[in-house]
Amino acid sequence: MGAERYIYGVTIYLYALSVLFFFSDFLHASKRRNWIAMSLLIGVWALQSTFLFIRFMERDFVPVLSMFDTLMFYAWVIVTFSIIVNALFRMPLFVFISNVAGFGMVAASLFVTRDASAAISRQLVSELLFLHVSLALVAYAFFLFSFLLSLLYLTLNYMLKKKRWNKLVLRAPSLSRIEPLIYGSSVIGVPLLLSSLILGIIWAHQQAVAGFWLDVKTWTSFLVFFVYAYYVFRRTVSNWSGKPLALSNAIAFSTVILNTFISNFGISFHRW
Repeated sequence: MGAERYIYGVTIYLYALSVLFFFSDFLHASKRRNWIAMSLLIGVWALQSTFLFIRFMERDFVPVLSMFDTLMFYAWVIVTFSIIVNALFRMPLFVFISNVAGFGMVAASLFVTRDASAAISRQLVSELLFLHVSLALVAYAFFLFSFLLSLLYLTLNYMLKKKRWNKLVLRAPSLSRIEPLIYGSSVIGVPLLLSSLILGIIWAHQQAVAGFWLDVKTWTSFLVFFVYAYYVFRRTVSNWSGKPLALSNAIAFSTVILNTFISNFGISFHRW
């Protein structure tokens, strides 16, 4: 427990420093500041990975059953993907924006319960459950990336039309680079969420979970899937592009927000 708390504390401080250096690099472009920010972010990823592994080894249940673990795992996915995006596409502005969201999740974890109850942990320990929850969180992370990219696209599109040349426009990637990433993130998220739903149904029937099909989040999870599946279908068939693509994606993310809030309202047995 001591090592876990120490790593958790250091992770928060390093994450905050990384975000601050990214912000400083955004205000005044500097290869040195960007290198420091990325180095700190890689350190954050290493500490997050260690932290999650320790929680997995020290507990009798997979560490994704409490809101605390959900937030930490979600933040880990964000850091992982943002590092990959920066390595492949060199998009420091997107890395900065996405990790502001990731740091917000880590900060929010300070105010939630760290462990699932003993009753929940005994009932829910299962490899199927771990895969179900993990795949869902990764899918939601990709939907979040797609949402952030959509907001960035819409903002840049507006500023370019108004001919407002500022730091955001000058430092941001081109619209032609952002657009395929918006669509690509959703394309990756849809099959991941479908796999999660299928595994969740199998697990629920194996465990004979009472009221599974009456649970609100079960149906809102299907709503998220169908909304994004329809979005991908229309993008493929109707060849949506540009502003309509970004706007429809931003609207679709409202279903993810709804699904997340339901977990905290006490009207679902889901706590992730």
